[in-house]
Amino acid sequence: MKYLLLLGLFVLVQTQVSAQNNFLFIGARGGLNTSVVLQEIVPEGFTVVGRHVGYHFGPTIYFEPKMYFGLNSGIIFNSTGWVDKVGSIIDTLSYRKDVLQNIQIPISLSLKFGIGDFGRLFFEGGGYAQYAISGYSDITDASGNTYRKAVMWAKNSDETLTDDFSYKRMNMGVILGLGYQHKFITVGASYNLGLFDVTAQEIRVHNHIWNMYVCFRTWKRKI
Repeated sequence: MKYLLLLGLFVLVQTQVSAQNNFLFIGARGGLNTSVVLQEIVPEGFTVVGRHVGYHFGPTIYFEPKMYFGLNSGIIFNSTGWVDKVGSIIDTLSYRKDVLQNIQIPISLSLKFGIGDFGRLFFEGGGYAQYAISGYSDITDASGNTYRKAVMWAKNSDETLTDDFSYKRMNMGVILGLGYQHKFITVGASYNLGLFDVTAQEIRVHNHIWNMYVCFRTWKRKI
């Protein structure tokens, strides 16, 4: 009798799971981001250099296997960087702004809470991989001369350069976020914690990014 009850419970659970609506969504998102560079100073820790306001946009894909869970990803183009207005990183310059254009692939798991007819709140966590495709530096030297130049790239992740400030193209990090979803519109904010040094100098610099975005789900399919 005990085994029959366990079998009945198993069949009931399997029936409920198979009846669960699974949805695949495709959409697009865009918004602003504020990136800040943390310069590592041993043994004191980190110091904030300068904030840069950029943007991000790109296609997104969402898979919801259950009502309260979701798996999110996309291909996001973003603009990040930093501003040094007082020569705290390179003391021979009076001003420097470095801007990097990147392709980012985020993957995160979201937990959603319904609030009746008003939509759903969600929290998400995950990671991302990022590749820098281009970049430039706006520089003002000690004599007051202003010019722009392309950033330098390290040829491999282990290379160390000393002649100018240069960057590694690859980076990875952690995503933490929250937001609000109502029908096909999502409004959210997230924090990208860069895990690795993005420069090819002896100085160590980590890029952290705050994102604010709006997402529209334009295609939906039940699977």
